[in-house]
Amino acid sequence: FGVLTFFKGQMQRGAPFFLDAVKFDQLSERADLVITGEGCVDSQSLKGKLLQELLKRTEAHSKPLIALAGAIDLNASDLEGHPYFRAFGLGHREGLSSPAKALELLARQIASLL
Repeated sequence: FGVLTFFKGQMQRGAPFFLDAVKFDQLSERADLVITGEGCVDSQSLKGKLLQELLKRTEAHSKPLIALAGAIDLNASDLEGHPYFRAFGLGHREGLSSPAKALELLARQIASLL
């Protein structure tokens, strides 16, 4: 809070700040879908974190958003109102012992659907 007080700084939400800094909106206009990675996707991820901001921006343009995650902890009710969102997790033994290989396998499986 010292920066706010002494240097007239301003509080900003992190996700919009960084997505604007990398020009996400302009880049995503040319994309058919957006893929993101998360350690864990749960109901909190959809409320006030980067994933929520990505959902807001991709849904505004009817763009699919795919989240690849180490773990998924979502209920059907968490997904209501997000028709363009899918989350895929590494929830098996290989994912725990070799996450890089499991992520590659998961990405290949998803790519085969497209």
